Amino acid sequence: MSQNECFLLFGGAGLVGRQVAYAIADKLSPRKIIIASLWQEEVETVINELKTKFADKEIEWEGCWGNIFVREEYAHDSSRNLLESKDKRNSLYNDLFGNLEETYETSQMVKIIQEHQPDVIIDSINTATAISYQDAYTASIVARRDVGNLFQAVLDEKLEDAQQSHEDANTAFDTLIISQALPQLVRHIQLLYKSMNEVGTRLYLKIGTTGTGGMGLNIPYTHSEDKPSVKLMTKTAVAFAHTGLMFLM
Repeated sequence: MSQNECFLLFGGAGLVGRQVAYAIADKLSPRKIIIASLWQEEVETVINELKTKFADKEIEWEGCWGNIFVREEYAHDSSRNLLESKDKRNSLYNDLFGNLEETYETSQMVKIIQEHQPDVIIDSINTATAISYQDAYTASIVARRDVGNLFQAVLDEKLEDAQQSHEDANTAFDTLIISQALPQLVRHIQLLYKSMNEVGTRLYLKIGTTGTGGMGLNIPYTHSEDKPSVKLMTKTAVAFAHTGLMFLM
């Protein structure tokens, strides 16, 4: 069956993804392999390497790039660019907490799945890192500070300060809301499940992580930390929440 199938590899240009692509091309010889990753240069480099390595096989190689966790029009924006724009923050909020059908129509991930209609998706993106490292802890501190500054400026009747404080507080509040990990994870699974059902994907394989290499709270880590930070522990929590949603799917 695999010889006539299309394989879509999310994170396909990463260290794990390219090894997966190599193994699929070598052992299965499918009809088509799509390498999807964040950066165009990495995708093109990996595809050129694999095309050369498997030149004797009739495999169609294709690449796509961009952030699959946002809408298509923002797929090539940096996180800073997204957060600095009020309009883009509003769109991110609506995509996360608004109507699922509307988010579905704009999602970068959904567009890729609809375009290629893969029989198999192998996902080696470190989803827990992508979501948890937006750091809701720092965002909470900043939001509390900026809202406090706004209240103080209003109480002191400093109109010029209040205007700037209002802008700062608005940005900080928006950033805090859209950096929450669980709503992002749930929406991601909703979009993934719906799109795979639409195109008839038969298999989804997630290559995941515990978030901390499986080590305990009292063991030195590999993240330049003597003990795990709350940010790193959040990554572990998101990883296991992701596993739970995989069971539901």
